[in-house]
Amino acid sequence: MKKEQKRESGFTLLEVILVLLLVGIVSAVAGMGIVRAVEGYVFARDNSSMTQKAQLALSRMTREMIEIQGVTTAGGSSIMFTAPMGAVSDTRTIGLVGTTVKLAEGATALASGDTLVDNVASLAMTYSKSDGSAWVLGTDAVNLLARIDILLRLTRQDVGGGYLEFTTTVNPRNTGNVNAPVG
Repeated sequence: MKKEQKRESGFTLLEVILVLLLVGIVSAVAGMGIVRAVEGYVFARDNSSMTQKAQLALSRMTREMIEIQGVTTAGGSSIMFTAPMGAVSDTRTIGLVGTTVKLAEGATALASGDTLVDNVASLAMTYSKSDGSAWVLGTDAVNLLARIDILLRLTRQDVGGGYLEFTTTVNPRNTGNVNAPVG
C-alpha cells in the first residue's frame, strides 16, 4: 500500500517573485506610455494657447497699422505712427518692451501701454516700398511705404524650450501709395 502524498496548494517563493517582477515590468511600460500621452497633450495645449495669443496680437497690430497715415519713428522692433481716430488723427506706438509687445495710444508711454502678447523672444518689423526695396524713414516719403512685414517669435515655456514663430504682412492703405498691394 502506497502512502498517499498530500499535496499542499500554493505558490513557491520563486513563483511569487517572478510574477511580481513581470507585473512591475508591465506597469513600468504602461506608466511610460501614460506619461508620454500626458506630455503630448500638454505640449499640444500649450502650442494652441501660444498660437491663439500670437494670432490675436498680430491681428490687432495689423488692424492698427493698416490705418497708418504718417510715421514718426520706425525701427526693427517698434513703430510710432499716426492713424485716423474718428475725425482726427491720433498717435499710436507698437513695440517690444522687455519680453512684451505693447500698444500705446496718444501720449501714453509704450511701457505703460496695453499688452498685446507676452513671453516674446523677438519682434522684427521690416518696411518696404511697392517695388520690394527697403523703405527708410527720413529718406523716403510715407506715401512710398507699401508693406510692413512682422516676425513675432514667442518663447516656449515648457520643458522642451525653443520658440514658435509667427509672421504677417501689413499693407497700409492710408499712406497715399497708389501702388501698394491691397490686402
